[in-house]
Amino acid sequence: MTIIASCGHKVEDIDDLHNIAVKEYSRDWSNAVAYRSVCKECLEFYKKENLLLNTEKEELEWLS
Repeated sequence: MTIIASCGHKVEDIDDLHNIAVKEYSRDWSNAVAYRSVCKECLEFYKKENLLLNTEKEELEWLS
């Protein structure tokens, strides 16, 4: 079965998805958190670009 991840890429198994929280901006340009299920390649991109929020504390700091 093919699954389309939040990143738009196809994966073949649900175990190939990575559930992450990333830095995002809302419509009024205030900080927001986006929750996504992405492929391994996009996970690596978010890591490289320092966009991942790994803990609830990081999420709260980003939002404040």
